[in-house]
Amino acid sequence: MSISAKTVAEVALPILRDLKERERRYYEDVAEWHKQGYRAHYCPHGMNLWVDYDAICPGCEDGITVYEEALDRAHGIIRRTLRRMEDTASFLIEQGNDLPNDLAVALMEWAWHEMPDNYEPKEA
Repeated sequence: MSISAKTVAEVALPILRDLKERERRYYEDVAEWHKQGYRAHYCPHGMNLWVDYDAICPGCEDGITVYEEALDRAHGIIRRTLRRMEDTASFLIEQGNDLPNDLAVALMEWAWHEMPDNYEPKEA
């Protein structure tokens, strides 16, 4: 099943807002630490840099932007949700009418749980 760019964008947008807020807080912290004569103890991706070993953040090493991270997370959420929806639908079909309706609804809600709260699927 292919995923439309519009769907990815709709899922990525709330993720991007959270990442941009995290980035804003990071740069505020960097400025505060700098005033005290220190460097920040974590990178923009949240990895602790004040450790006794060489802390290597894959996001920093690869130069991943918040936009790329949001799209990557959105793709992951959509893939996992589609897989859960397919598995849940197959299970419900196998059960036929033997399952109480409220349990079937709860299973579909569980399959959908990782999608952003404000996401509403739209007709193509």
